[in-house]
Amino acid sequence: MTLDGIPIETRTTSRTRRMRVTVYPGGRVVVSRPRSATDRGVARFLHEFEAWIRKEVNRMKNVPVPVPRVRGTRADYLARKEDARTRIMGRLAHFAPRYGLTFGRVAIKNMTSRWGSCSAKRNLNFHYKAVDLPHDLLDYLVVHELCHLKEMNHGPQFWALVAQEVPDYRALRSRLHVEHI
Repeated sequence: MTLDGIPIETRTTSRTRRMRVTVYPGGRVVVSRPRSATDRGVARFLHEFEAWIRKEVNRMKNVPVPVPRVRGTRADYLARKEDARTRIMGRLAHFAPRYGLTFGRVAIKNMTSRWGSCSAKRNLNFHYKAVDLPHDLLDYLVVHELCHLKEMNHGPQFWALVAQEVPDYRALRSRLHVEHI
């Protein structure tokens, strides 16, 4: 499907209840549609949002496409897990007192799509490949997850907390998502 020269991918799933359009970095456009939507209905929907789609494609076409992280092998994970734990625990010991924070368990995992996460039980999880990150990116990652202990969202208050220790977090966040797998 195309919209006056813009290629459009369509996804149909049973979970989708309403049509929506997403423009990804690089300018890729995807329309999610419910099973009940007709091709004619999708075409009307795209026509209705054509101006917005064109604006977003122009904005996103020069945004670098993130390189997907590749899940490591079990052997690599087991060989490097403790090195990652040591390095991450050192950075947690440095930053947690600065924020006055305590955390629960720290797990080093072989994740497929995230560098880290924070649970409502105050447990922190990190990808074992974080051991390979440059010092500034590891600090950003650790501070990011620590700040979720106070703000379990990505709202303005969360980013203000991150900026207290990592003022250039925006650039680091972009580098982490684009340059490293």
